[in-house]
This record gives sequence, C-alpha cells and structure tokens, in this order.
Amino acid sequence: MNNSLLKTLIERNLVTARTEIDAVYRGRDIGGAPTVIATGTFLILSITYREDGAYIFQCADTVAGSRRNIHGANIVAIDGMDPVRFAANFELTETGEPMKVGKRRGRKPKALLAQMAREAEAA
Repeated sequence: MNNSLLKTLIERNLVTARTEIDAVYRGRDIGGAPTVIATGTFLILSITYREDGAYIFQCADTVAGSRRNIHGANIVAIDGMDPVRFAANFELTETGEPMKVGKRRGRKPKALLAQMAREAEAA
C-alpha cells in the first residue's frame, strides 16, 4: 500500500483502531517452519509511526485472536475494499491527494435554485 495514501487515511481518521484490514504476513506451515506467506483478516489495535516514515499496526487476528505487528506496506484491503477504492469513496486519489470532483449531474435542489434566483435579481 502507498505510504502517502496510508498517511492521509490515518490523518483523516479513516483508518483507526478497530478498523478491519486484510494483510499479507509470514505464517507457519504444519511443521512449524516460518516459510508460508499468507493473507489474513485483522483488527487494528494500535498504530505506531516510525522515524523512517513507516507505519506499524499492532493487530489481532479475527479468527484465532493472535496478535501481530503488521507493516503498512503489507495491507491488501481496508474494510474489505482495495485501498485505492476505499480512498476513492472519500474523494482521494491513489497518492492521497484530494480528487478533483467534476460537475454534479441531475436535478438541482430547490434551495439552490431559490438562492440562484435571488442572486440574479440582486445583480
């Protein structure tokens, strides 16, 4: 996951404690060897910022309850959505910048029409 997008999501309180994430982590195989790369669903318990600009999430596994420290770059999904799609819902680009919103289509509200009529009369 893009670190600048993650920083923006955390600053806007869109990713906080008690947010559910899917992340890649190093698991153990049946023999106990730490070689398997797996994807799991976790609940964020706390977020720590390091001096090198990385975010570390202390998380609890939603199935087993085991706790892990997950690096921000290993996040695959936030609340079941791809991070870019999650950011687009809040009008953010994939780099965390505000998205330019185009002209809204459809019927205008009556209050807006009344305001525009008053401005036209005053001019």
